[in-house]
Amino acid sequence: MSFARVNLPALVALWARQVDDLAREIDRIDPDGADMRERVAVRHEIAQRLRIRPASAETRDLLHEFDDAFRAVTAESLTCAYGDDRAAAEGWTRQREWYFWRRVSARRIRQDAPRSVGEHHPHELGEPCIGSQAP
Repeated sequence: MSFARVNLPALVALWARQVDDLAREIDRIDPDGADMRERVAVRHEIAQRLRIRPASAETRDLLHEFDDAFRAVTAESLTCAYGDDRAAAEGWTRQREWYFWRRVSARRIRQDAPRSVGEHHPHELGEPCIGSQAP
């Protein structure tokens, strides 16, 4: 997919949607499949644009929120989503393109992560979860 005609605010909105969808569909996502690569491609396009032209404080704050939500529903990976050979060829680094070194962690999602941006599990609000004992 080409993002050439998509402006930065629309890309940030798409990233928010991708993260929200990921949280909602975590059990159906193939951690090694194209779906995760498509999601992080959106974040990579945002990063590339921000290197050319910095964003407003509001956009940076939103992006930080969505990135935190993405980190909450994923775990660090030892390998790049596109493979370490491509990462080396492209000059990607784990620090700068951190989103390529994330993977779905279903066990962690079910127990700890919010289901979507701004939404929390009942036990996080002091309510018992169905099928679990109250603390």
